[in-house]
Amino acid sequence: MNEAVDKYGFLETEIKPTGAKLSIPEIGLSAQIDSKEIVVSQETPQDGGEAFLNHCINLSTLADKFFEPKLILRNGFACQLCRRYQDPQLLLDATLKIGKHFGLSQTSPIMSKDGSIISSAVQSPATENKETVSPNGLIKLDISDFQERIAQAIGLEPAKRALNFSFKSGPREAQLEIKPITFERISGSKFSAAPGSIRPVVERFEKMNKHFSRIDFTYSHALSIEFDVTEDLPPNNSFQGHFHAMREGIESIKEEVTAYI
Repeated sequence: MNEAVDKYGFLETEIKPTGAKLSIPEIGLSAQIDSKEIVVSQETPQDGGEAFLNHCINLSTLADKFFEPKLILRNGFACQLCRRYQDPQLLLDATLKIGKHFGLSQTSPIMSKDGSIISSAVQSPATENKETVSPNGLIKLDISDFQERIAQAIGLEPAKRALNFSFKSGPREAQLEIKPITFERISGSKFSAAPGSIRPVVERFEKMNKHFSRIDFTYSHALSIEFDVTEDLPPNNSFQGHFHAMREGIESIKEEVTAYI
């Protein structure tokens, strides 16, 4: 902890016998380190996450030095993007548009004419027919308007959609979740040093208040896009690879999603 404070500019916020909580308020970065894990997070990074990645590497190096772990069980990165909406109805409408587009690409069953499922296939986004008969007599079902059909059957209107996708290859996994969220409460703490406080105390409070100045209190509703990439039993020095895989994935997802809202 002392080396992280002295060498990398962290501010200790809580000291425990097994570890510590640290922060760099001016860039919205916080970290929790103990004998079990390292968790680092940053709010609204301004440099594409490069400072975040560097501090992850720095802290993991310190943890390796002082804790001497025998094995890394899991490593990963996650990112959350929020597209702001002041009108909640516009947000819900956006989720329906996205859901309809991605619904066209979901895996749907191929059924024989007697109703038995033969295999599965991926529908093309250009598909418009609700039902396609292949040359071998199999029926390919289109699930793009599944919510609309259910809504019609029960006499209600589609209100919103939340999408969840999972990916896996060997020890590596990824999760993508797209959903509407509401910031019911946004709060922050601002600190003041008592009159006559010594300079180090005043400087500490000034540093802590830099986090308060970063908080955006104007958020009310948003479309949340959460994406994470993890790997079990990762090789040494795999931070950069996982981080860039996460960043490339979120950029691709952002481009795909924003094209339909």
